[in-house]
Amino acid sequence: MFGGALERLRGGGTPATPPALAALVGDRVAARPRTPAPSRQACTVYLSAGDLDDAARIAELWGAERGRRVTRSEVVRRALHDLRLALEAQQTTAGSP
Repeated sequence: MFGGALERLRGGGTPATPPALAALVGDRVAARPRTPAPSRQACTVYLSAGDLDDAARIAELWGAERGRRVTRSEVVRRALHDLRLALEAQQTTAGSP
């Protein structure tokens, strides 16, 4: 089980290439299938100062209405969700005879 590792420690055999290095140098061993991204993958979105102010103001109003803290991120996620639903509804309506 540990024969290969022991052989490499003694200076013999083929050294194992770390996966990150192997990916950079094109080693086929490192070509493993990627795992699917989580449903809520973090990413960076750049917004203007005005957009941030708008999101902060909406969050403040929603928070007062709902009795809890609402984040700017929650505002942006909800806006994107609502826009997607509106566009899908519009496509469905436009596609109807």
